[in-house]
Amino acid sequence: MSYIYARKKMHLALISLVGPGTMQTRLHGAIKSQLNHISPKADLPEELQQEFSLLMSACRDADTASDNEAEYCARQIVNLNEKMHDARH
Repeated sequence: MSYIYARKKMHLALISLVGPGTMQTRLHGAIKSQLNHISPKADLPEELQQEFSLLMSACRDADTASDNEAEYCARQIVNLNEKMHDARH
C-alpha cells in the first residue's frame, strides 16, 4: 500500500462523515469501510502512525458512542486528514 492509498481512504472517510444517518452511523461507516483498511506502518508517515492508532482505538465503538464521543472522533478524523495533507509524502 502507500501514503496515496491512505489519503484516498481518509478522503472517503470524510465523505462518509457528511452522508445521511446519525453521527454514530456515519462514523461507524467511515471507520469500518475506509479507515480500517489503512495500515499505519505501511501507509502513513512515521509521525502520524501513533496518532492514527490512538484514533482507531478511541473510536472503535463508534456505533455505540454518545453524541459527544462521536463528535470527538469525527473531529479527530478531520484533524488527522489536515495533518496528512500537510505532511505531503
